[in-house]
Amino acid sequence: MLARRLPRVQGMHPAVAQALHSLQQGEAVRAAVQRSGYSHRRLIALFQGSTGLTPKVYARLLRFQSVLQRQHQEALPWAELAAWAGYSDQAHMTRDFREIAGLTPDAWRRAAPAHAHHVPVG
Repeated sequence: MLARRLPRVQGMHPAVAQALHSLQQGEAVRAAVQRSGYSHRRLIALFQGSTGLTPKVYARLLRFQSVLQRQHQEALPWAELAAWAGYSDQAHMTRDFREIAGLTPDAWRRAAPAHAHHVPVG
């Protein structure tokens, strides 16, 4: 009787788990979709239902996080970092940076965060 009263826990859809892993390994969204065996639209719906993000936005955030981490570890010129991260150019990285972080890469650097993903305010 008690076992029936426990809430049922649903696991993550295997295609979503596989896509998360693929994207974390730097694979393109298109490749993750093809590997899943689902249509692009269906995988996006499954992924967004599980994570709250589309695969493209998730991959974009992963790339942004890798830029923050790398820049925090070793101060590189922004153009070099943009090329390393796979951005088409520095301007593209700067647009992403501003949209995601709310400040430019140079403003982030001037803030001198103690941790890559934290910026002091005030």
